Amino acid sequence: MELKNEPTEALQTKLNSTKKIMQVLSSITIIAAVFFVYNWIMNDDGIDSSFTLIISAMALGILIFDRKYKNIKAELQTRE
Repeated sequence: MELKNEPTEALQTKLNSTKKIMQVLSSITIIAAVFFVYNWIMNDDGIDSSFTLIISAMALGILIFDRKYKNIKAELQTRE
C-alpha cells in the first residue's frame, strides 16, 4: 500500500476508520477476556481453548491495525 500517492482526505478517512475498527476489536477482546476468566474460574475441567484462540486472534488483529494506524498517522504528519 503506497500512502504517498493517496490524497490527504482519503488518508484521513482511512485513519478514522482504522481507529474505529481498533476500538471495536479492543472492546470485543476485553469482553472475550472477561468471559474467558469467568469460564476459567467457574469451570473445573480446565481452560476452554476456543476463548484463548478468539482472544489471540483479536489481539493479533489489533496489532495489525495499530501498525496500519501508525503508518497512516505518520504519513499525515509529514504532510503538515
